[in-house]
Amino acid sequence: MPLTDLAVKNAEPRDKAYKLSDSQGLFLLVNSNGAKYWRLKYRFAGKEKLLALGVYCGPTTYSASGKPEAPKVQMRLADARAARDTARDQIKAGIDPSEAKRQDEQARRHAAANSLEAVAQEWHTNSRAKWSPDHADRVWKRIADDVLPTIGRMAIESIKARDLLQVLRNVEKRGALDVAGRIRQHLNGIMRYAVQTEPARGQGQEARQRQEGVAHDHRNHPCQPSGPETAAPSASRCARAPHLSNR
Repeated sequence: MPLTDLAVKNAEPRDKAYKLSDSQGLFLLVNSNGAKYWRLKYRFAGKEKLLALGVYCGPTTYSASGKPEAPKVQMRLADARAARDTARDQIKAGIDPSEAKRQDEQARRHAAANSLEAVAQEWHTNSRAKWSPDHADRVWKRIADDVLPTIGRMAIESIKARDLLQVLRNVEKRGALDVAGRIRQHLNGIMRYAVQTEPARGQGQEARQRQEGVAHDHRNHPCQPSGPETAAPSASRCARAPHLSNR
């Protein structure tokens, strides 16, 4: 008999883990600590395999008085059945859902390790030795305030020159032209770092093109500082600065 939401909710832990079957290979694994997991038993290429679909709830937790607390449900029965159906569709298409999941997880880890934020953190850490502590803090504050909210989660290989330029335009719109120039330097440094670590990232050519695109659009900017912490350009010079071209 297929499971019901109530049966899943009321499944109590026992001395040993046990299973509650639903349908078409889907079952609920109830651990002795109260944690409940959705699993799918299936066959692929003549072999029986097991796929972890998700967590119904974590281990049982207790209040200060020692009473068990209501579990926080993460994947309900309907969601588990939808995941089962997706896996079965993959099998029909000749795809092993366990292998597809492994590849998806690998892609997510790669994207997280190669996000603009992750690369920026590596670049900043590797650059700190040649900076004073105050300068290092200022650099990261600019990045955290004006770069990461916009493109921090983007994978380094997906970022285009126009994305970097938009960050600078956003800063310029509030009149912070000197800050925009310094952020341009930071972005070029980050993209150069991506090029230098290309053997590990595999995206050197794309990063180089983005770096060159930003440099080309900004090398003649009136408010571009000439060094890591050079004096800010005069107010009159910044006031005459044109907006960045829309390339």
